[in-house]
Amino acid sequence: MFGARTDLPNLILGLKRDLRSETDANGIIYPQEAYRIAQEMRCDKYMECSATTGELVHEAFEDICKTAVSTTTAEGGLSQGGCCIM
Repeated sequence: MFGARTDLPNLILGLKRDLRSETDANGIIYPQEAYRIAQEMRCDKYMECSATTGELVHEAFEDICKTAVSTTTAEGGLSQGGCCIM
């Protein structure tokens, strides 16, 4: 998966949550579909937010930070390499 390290958690953040609309001609991706795709990609967590409305932005960054802080090596220390944002 994009050369990601297997020992680090993989998180997916869905953006533009505010654009989800039943009347959108381009179609709609429901949260359940996004969760299913994240599971198929073997991701550890799926989150979504909207920067425009601020909906779930704080919660998403809080989850990301908690995951980063709790990620440790087999020896118990903090993982080397930090976060990778794609």
